[in-house]
Amino acid sequence: MPTETLLSTMFSTSVVIPTQLSVNFQAQILHNEASVEVWKVQKEPDVKMKVGQSVWFASEILVKDVVDCVGKPAKWPRLYEGEIRGIVGWQKNWVRFEVMATGRADFHLWVPLEWSTLGLVRRVQHFWQRHWLVDNIPPIPVITGVRNRRLATSKAIRVRRVLEVVHVNSEVVVVE
Repeated sequence: MPTETLLSTMFSTSVVIPTQLSVNFQAQILHNEASVEVWKVQKEPDVKMKVGQSVWFASEILVKDVVDCVGKPAKWPRLYEGEIRGIVGWQKNWVRFEVMATGRADFHLWVPLEWSTLGLVRRVQHFWQRHWLVDNIPPIPVITGVRNRRLATSKAIRVRRVLEVVHVNSEVVVVE
């Protein structure tokens, strides 16, 4: 490998693109004698959440009404962004990350366990504690296979109502 390629590889910096999240506000809690906002991730992110991951989202939930230049009340979405600093709690199916925010107070994120990367030591630790942990955070609503089959069946019924199938001399003729 040429020297200049080796040096450029050693001193290059990677660009970290923050992951956009879809969240709901869950609570305001006291953590280490400070008030902290806790958010719950609602949609699976593009990458699994882990310590060191940069994240961001915008919300209008905790925004005070502001008056725009015309004098009308307006809400400006509040931008939350930062880097996941560590794990501060977990339940059977959830892990709570502490996020070191950029430009505002830190906040916490509840993330489903299957959407996170904990590392081997934390996974084993969670596995051994799992039966003692509570599970009082409601799961993310999902469309199940049963509902998908029902939707497909009702769609097929609607299609049959529109089309009428007539058998003529063992040939199928579709009449609209």
